[in-house]
Amino acid sequence: GTELETRLLGTVTPSDSGPVSYYKPADIEKEGYLFVEYYSDAELTTLVNWPMSFNLGDSDATIYARLVDVNGRIVFETNGGTPVEDITFTAPFQPTAPTPPTKTGYSFYKWYYDSALTQEVDWNKTLTNNTGFIAYAGWTANQYTISFDMGTPASSYDTTTEQMNTMTGYANAPVAAEDVPADPVKFGYTFDHWNIKGTQTRYDFVNYPTENIT
Repeated sequence: GTELETRLLGTVTPSDSGPVSYYKPADIEKEGYLFVEYYSDAELTTLVNWPMSFNLGDSDATIYARLVDVNGRIVFETNGGTPVEDITFTAPFQPTAPTPPTKTGYSFYKWYYDSALTQEVDWNKTLTNNTGFIAYAGWTANQYTISFDMGTPASSYDTTTEQMNTMTGYANAPVAAEDVPADPVKFGYTFDHWNIKGTQTRYDFVNYPTENIT
């Protein structure tokens, strides 16, 4: 279902006066296919960062367009969720929404026609020709709680540490600097770091976890 389409998209002429920017070109059109996005690598893993900047003496750049075959097919992009098998059909065809994918830390929300997740898929719409579509998964982040276990009797700590509360946030959301707890205090010791309980995994309060942790 995926092809690499190669063609000359444009040229730029850098000069001594400074870099020249090349802006995103129009989507490539090909019968029976839908354009997804431009990538900077043939493996289609890294999106192009527009605009591209060229300086005098720079080499030519190759970008790769991802085109998905939708001729008699509904293709599912799960956006990090578990894979969903394509639906193949012959028109006229009444599609049915598949079993939702799953994704750690998230709840499935809806399918959308566009990667920006603005146009909800209408599963009641009959496909009257063999042109299918790409369905993009929308997700909502779940909330998770961080609890604190001092690992020693409370009497060994000062008053501030004894009152340390739990923290709650959405999966993978950044932890605000003001929400990061102060280091606990234990007489005769210097605090080093927090570990996720039952593991040797260090937790540094960069993003909220995708499960409840202590």
